[in-house]
Amino acid sequence: MSDRVSFLEARVVELTAELRTLTARVDEMAVQRGMASSPTVQTRQTQPEPRPAFAPEPESASEEILSWAGKKSLLPRLSTLCFVLVLALVLRTLTDSGIVGKQIGSFIGMGYAVMLIGFACALYLRKSPLAPVFAISGPALLATIVLEVHARFASLPTMPAYGVLIAAGITTAVIGHIFRVAIPVIVGTLGLCLAGAAIDYPNPFFPMLGMLLLTANLLGTFATRLHRCSWLRWILLTVTLFMLVLWATKLGMALRGASPVPPSLAATWFLPTIALFMVTFVATSLLGILTSGQEKISRFDLTLPTINAVWVFLSAAYVVSSMGRSLAVHGAVGIAAALGHLGVCVWLAGKSPERARGASAFALAGSALLVMALPLALNSSIIPPVLLAATAFGLAFISHRWQRGGVRAVSYFLQGHACFVFLALFRVKPSESLSIVATVSAALVSVIALAHHRWCRTSGPPQDSKLFSRFDRRDISASIVLMGALTAAFCALRSGAWLVLGGTASPAFHSAQTVIITTAAASLMVMGFVRHDKELRNVAVIVTLVALVKVFFHDFMSMKGMPLVIGIFSFGIAAAVQSVVLGRWQSRTSREAHAATDGVAPPSHLKEIKDH
Repeated sequence: MSDRVSFLEARVVELTAELRTLTARVDEMAVQRGMASSPTVQTRQTQPEPRPAFAPEPESASEEILSWAGKKSLLPRLSTLCFVLVLALVLRTLTDSGIVGKQIGSFIGMGYAVMLIGFACALYLRKSPLAPVFAISGPALLATIVLEVHARFASLPTMPAYGVLIAAGITTAVIGHIFRVAIPVIVGTLGLCLAGAAIDYPNPFFPMLGMLLLTANLLGTFATRLHRCSWLRWILLTVTLFMLVLWATKLGMALRGASPVPPSLAATWFLPTIALFMVTFVATSLLGILTSGQEKISRFDLTLPTINAVWVFLSAAYVVSSMGRSLAVHGAVGIAAALGHLGVCVWLAGKSPERARGASAFALAGSALLVMALPLALNSSIIPPVLLAATAFGLAFISHRWQRGGVRAVSYFLQGHACFVFLALFRVKPSESLSIVATVSAALVSVIALAHHRWCRTSGPPQDSKLFSRFDRRDISASIVLMGALTAAFCALRSGAWLVLGGTASPAFHSAQTVIITTAAASLMVMGFVRHDKELRNVAVIVTLVALVKVFFHDFMSMKGMPLVIGIFSFGIAAAVQSVVLGRWQSRTSREAHAATDGVAPPSHLKEIKDH
């Protein structure tokens, strides 16, 4: 036992010596690499330091919070903000008490706010942490004072009030541009927009308000270049649309009434102002798309062209109709704008993949403009669907050539609108939708849509498209085009039946519609079985459900006699045909499954046994 103890003691002494040697080598390497804290290298003590009897307690949460507040300059900023507000409130108290005149106090208050903006600029030069306090309080106080001075004291007229706000917004933008900070621009732009919209509400001088809002939107676009803040642009756009739609509503009501138009509405300035807004919004959206680079394009820039096109066209159409002018010219202008948007779409689609991501935004905006402008320009609701269907097919070719999945999706919805619009026309304008022209137009749209769908099934969507790679990998959305083609064909056949049956809504006409639907359901099922096409089979099931609703919820309640018998008989035949086809489809699927199972190669070890 003593030998074992002596051996262990010798081993401990040997390991201690080796540890000392390794420690010395580590110190030498630290000196060579300059890692020593002082020129004279302190050797490590061989003996461990004695541990204190009681370990120090960790810092409390309050100490940590106070340390963080000091590092972030939170308390100095709060203190500075309080002093700024105290001076402003003292000046307000002196003005309210009459010690200082209202007009003099108003100008002193505006001067004080301007002085705060100047302090912010000086502190940004010194890189002081207190600069954001003055950059926020200065523009906010100026906007508040201008609004109160104009509304409460009436010592500042409307035009100078707008001018002061615009000058303040531009000044904060210059400060943000010089020092590359976004806080002055954000606060100044919000103050400019909200205070300008509140001046003389709800009866402001709209042309000057429009220029103010246009400036605010431009400054908001500039702010997003300094700091990504799409929320600011959404707020500015919402306020802008609300005020300009209010202008259009008031102007339209005044023009339709017998009383003269108030000067604040400025009827002659409305169309030029919204045209300027439209051009500006298109330019800012295009600029955001082109300058995005490798970053993700903001949703604001992608949705702005469509929102801009829709509200501008509808507002202008309402005002033009209120003026008593023809809408054909307005529709022609809308078509020109739509072609311009589609031209931008084609130009973007042909650019590099980084810059071509916004092509779908302008494709959707141009399509929306065509949908609204074509009926006004042609003064018809029957011819435009043919042109829309052809345009949708053209967009599909563009999407395939430059591999733009978003443009392909827009072509689906545009084609669907061109087809389904005939159903709405039957309710809104039944006499126009049941004419020879309507029959030919619906037939042409159906042919174009079928060709579009066939082309989609032979030319798959782009593989790198996020829309189709994430949400629609099997391109199921193309079924919208097929359903639209069937709808347009049904409308064409219904119009033909109307003309053949003498142009009366007789029971025979309703029975003919039922026969058309049931025949289409049976034909689609047979075609799907022959072509091994599950899409046709699924669509046939949907059409059968439509026929079921038509027969049992419409025909039974509104028809009787032979027309009812014919409708029910046609539905029974269609159901029988589909039952037989589905049965054979299942049998064929089972045979193919067994054949695939029988044709599976045997495992490798069984194959070796068989060979031997």
